[in-house]
Amino acid sequence: MNPARSGRLPAKSRPLLSLWAPFLSLWAGGVACVALLVGCGSDPGAAESRNNSPARETGDRDGMVEIPGGTVRLEGRTTTVAPFLMKAKEVTNDEFAKFVEATEYVTQAEEIGNSVVFHYGRGARGEGNVHDVVDGADWRHPLGPESSIEGKGDHPVIHVSWHDASAYASWRGWRLPSGPEWVFASKGGLEDAKYPWGTELRPQRLYQMNAWQGTYPVEDSGLDGYRGPAPAGSFPANGYGLYDVAGNVWEWTAEVRAVGSGAEDRVGAVRGGSFLCRERAIPGESACRGYEIGSVQWKPLFDGNHNVGFRCAMDL
Repeated sequence: MNPARSGRLPAKSRPLLSLWAPFLSLWAGGVACVALLVGCGSDPGAAESRNNSPARETGDRDGMVEIPGGTVRLEGRTTTVAPFLMKAKEVTNDEFAKFVEATEYVTQAEEIGNSVVFHYGRGARGEGNVHDVVDGADWRHPLGPESSIEGKGDHPVIHVSWHDASAYASWRGWRLPSGPEWVFASKGGLEDAKYPWGTELRPQRLYQMNAWQGTYPVEDSGLDGYRGPAPAGSFPANGYGLYDVAGNVWEWTAEVRAVGSGAEDRVGAVRGGSFLCRERAIPGESACRGYEIGSVQWKPLFDGNHNVGFRCAMDL
């Protein structure tokens, strides 16, 4: 195995997954841990990926749509966004597989040997934590070693860390979108919209995204057509031609912040919500409205779980 093509963590960092497990359960379920970041500023130096996978000399526009420039208000500040390109759909299993085949890249979940998985049956039976660290869960085996992505090549790749997403983007000659870019693009040209399609969650009672229907975590009725991730692009695009910027899987952005002084004390922003986001939850669980424009969660950079993927951007 070529370390330069791996998402390998330093040996001393590998136990962090178990230490973060309580937080991962919250993040995967949709509770924003904003308090974790009080007083912590951005850390531009942390935005450099550890991975040295070979990058193509120039990025192509395959699957990209043009996003016009403009302004967006984020975290109390108005930011100007220059015109750029953004991938219309989330990066899929088939696309990520081509990257792995070309570079022999090993994701951090594969290197660590586990990842966080949501267990539908536990919620229905009223059992304990519905999120668990599962040995052998990774992008090829999303539910554990006995599962596979056969027949799911058009589904968004999941169980990818911030470093994994950055490595893929670099290989394509692309990058992860900034927070202001992602939020501006998700609005689709709508100024005061709550969702990428407008102000109503279900206009004309039609489902616009892949999310949880029912009371979390007891039952997801799947009335939107899916329980779990859906193929990328299964729901209508927004005004800029972007699919799934609400629901399906959370998406990594380039945003990185420090939460401590250690080398691994970094978190990255995910946006857009996922198939686990919901309006209702049982007592003791929280609603998750991550699909609302501007919502954000912060996760350890090495963490990629069952409901986290990404899309890419490119300068014009």
